[in-house]
Amino acid sequence: MGHTFDLDPVFTPAQARAAGLSRQRLESGPYRQVVRGVYAQLRTGDRAWVEAQAAVLVAAVDEAWASHHTAARLYSAVVPDTPQLHATVPPTVKRRRREGVVVHWGSGETRCFRGVRVSSPTQTFLDLSSTLDLVDLVVLGDSLVRRQRSAGSEAGRGGPSHAHGGGVRRPAPRGTRGAVGG
Repeated sequence: MGHTFDLDPVFTPAQARAAGLSRQRLESGPYRQVVRGVYAQLRTGDRAWVEAQAAVLVAAVDEAWASHHTAARLYSAVVPDTPQLHATVPPTVKRRRREGVVVHWGSGETRCFRGVRVSSPTQTFLDLSSTLDLVDLVVLGDSLVRRQRSAGSEAGRGGPSHAHGGGVRRPAPRGTRGAVGG
């Protein structure tokens, strides 16, 4: 009755069958469907991580990575909600189509973050720059920097010129001090 199945937290029905899990148990047990063809164990509560894993599983190639909105959510960045998950594969790989998942062709900087191959924060910003409006893009960039997820996060901590007192402080233009809290 309490049989434990050796499954990753996010898995396909084929992986469930290989672990000895019946279709009936899959649909009635402690599992939920993330998108068609991808399930997650209910105890895996981190939505952004589950969605990133699911997007990569749907792409179904080792070279795939979570990207766009899905990557931004994994980084805990502020991004408009979208019902689709996003993954990217190299241009030489055939894209798989699945409802609820957009698989892009592309290249760019990737990294492993929280065990998932994902676009770098800078690449995520660049990927979304063609789809977000200016305000949403600024909010995204600010949230990535504040969470120290991008190269620009060094700016808030003082770059090399400030570390040794070499930075030059310039007065704010007339009439702007009150507006920026200076």
